[in-house]
Amino acid sequence: MSTKKSIIISSVIIIGFALLFLAYRFFPNLQKLYLQHELESKYTTLKETNYILYFPSTPKKLIFLVPTVRMDKFWNSSHIQTNLGLRIAKILLERQIAVLLYDRIDGNAPPLTFFSPQKLREDFQTLINKINQEPIFQNQISEFSILAHGDGCNVALLALDQIQDLKKLKDLYLFQCGYPNSLLDFYLEVIFLTMKITKVEEDIIQKAKEQANQWRQKTEYETITEEEWEKKQKEMIEKKIHPDIIAFLKTLYRFQFPENQEFLKESKTIYFEKLLNSILMKNVAVTHVLSEMDEEYPKEFIEHFRNQKPSSEKYQLHILKNTDHFLFYNDEALTSPIEILFHRNYPLHEISDEVLELINKM
Repeated sequence: MSTKKSIIISSVIIIGFALLFLAYRFFPNLQKLYLQHELESKYTTLKETNYILYFPSTPKKLIFLVPTVRMDKFWNSSHIQTNLGLRIAKILLERQIAVLLYDRIDGNAPPLTFFSPQKLREDFQTLINKINQEPIFQNQISEFSILAHGDGCNVALLALDQIQDLKKLKDLYLFQCGYPNSLLDFYLEVIFLTMKITKVEEDIIQKAKEQANQWRQKTEYETITEEEWEKKQKEMIEKKIHPDIIAFLKTLYRFQFPENQEFLKESKTIYFEKLLNSILMKNVAVTHVLSEMDEEYPKEFIEHFRNQKPSSEKYQLHILKNTDHFLFYNDEALTSPIEILFHRNYPLHEISDEVLELINKM
């Protein structure tokens, strides 16, 4: 092969990779701008500090979209850009359903930053009360629903638990969430799941669980700064503590950082099933959606809810087969951090048919 031909082939390959990189980098931003323009040109739009409200000319009802932890109103974060909130909003608006995209107070916060659940609850509860007083709600819309995802379920449940009159709430959809113990216990289980995905040895995971159990039983936790953690880490390295245990403790101690102290204290007192039963007792229809392909959700929790469902006729459990944590189609288990990273950042994901079927019934 001639040198000139080799240079041409190499250039084509380099250009191809460059275009692929640009697609990954800029497609989500372009998609967001396009969707915003499309929705704002077709539907009446009300923009406020912590939400955007879109409504068609003759809305059937209103649906609040509540994203998971650290995601903004478009359901994007500092490291995941899918515009899922806008995409779901478009589907609902085409069915003449008004949509409110809620902007969490922790939207786009750095990873491993956890805000006070009660402050998140208060913000969302205030928003529900405010929207109930809006003229559009008083004159054109007689009922509303909530679609919450991930940690958004906690925000919605905590807020609804504090609202006495829920007559206008038609139904509540809880996607990819739920845990049998406390909220803090759930996050610890997610850490262990991550260790498993990263191929940490089982005996190391068991040691981490023992340490976590001792840690979670404390009644008080000292505040630890980044500098103090680095000092502790250096000491552990000198003592030749296993690197995977050090990595685990680094994640654990993050809960004791100053910005996470409120979350640490409050999360020990929040129980999903207690909140769920409280809402069911208020005669609210609840659709609970889990997925076998949720890479962030412990499989044993699915079995827990399958075997110990609330007895209320207002509760429905759906277990999806081919849907990932962020509600996109996926029919293969993601078994490594690299697979998960590439899967989440793929810009052309489609919402799974299973999820679309549920959305189209709202």
